[in-house]
Amino acid sequence: IYLNNLKESEAGFYTCEASNGFQTLTSTGFVRVKNPGKT
Repeated sequence: IYLNNLKESEAGFYTCEASNGFQTLTSTGFVRVKNPGKT
């Protein structure tokens, strides 16, 4: 996953959720912004 043009204030924990109709899985990770506004 690539995230472009982020601000430092957008750093934090994010949760991804995937579902296939039988089960739902989630994963949480921390996004750190190293070079704000650069791609």
